[in-house]
Amino acid sequence: MWMEKTATNRAETTRQKVTGWLQNDVFPYIGKAAVSTLKPRDVLACVQRMEARGVHESAHRVKQIIGQVLRFAVATGLAEPDVTPDLKRAFTIPAKLSALLLVRPGELRAAEWREMDLDDSVWRIPAAKIKMRHDHARLFCPMSSRAMRVSSVSTAIACAIGSSIDAS
Repeated sequence: MWMEKTATNRAETTRQKVTGWLQNDVFPYIGKAAVSTLKPRDVLACVQRMEARGVHESAHRVKQIIGQVLRFAVATGLAEPDVTPDLKRAFTIPAKLSALLLVRPGELRAAEWREMDLDDSVWRIPAAKIKMRHDHARLFCPMSSRAMRVSSVSTAIACAIGSSIDAS
């Protein structure tokens, strides 16, 4: 019902993506559950399965889509209020750094220790990791003093990219 109501707001390729995500990553796990019984942990489990496969951006989009579906269910009287706002804290460190560094979330998740120059407060992102992927491109991302302070930027970055502080 939600898909039909919102279909005209999306391009065909986006509709196909959304349908694929729902069929492959959501319905097999929570598709048979009554909307009114869903809990934040149910949605988080779907998102974490996707993140474990390395599709972080898609996982974030799926969380948003599930939220849209749940808000639609609430608006149409099929469910109680949306459970996805309770998941906000699960995404805070990468989101905070992404905002402070002004990079795309996918670029932050693909960050590697060797790209960080903490002495000069700069992150050198290789062209292969930049959306445009130009051969001559390389993004120099200055890290503000606030970004450097986010729980000691080295610790925050290590958490965000899932690597240890001692990694080289």
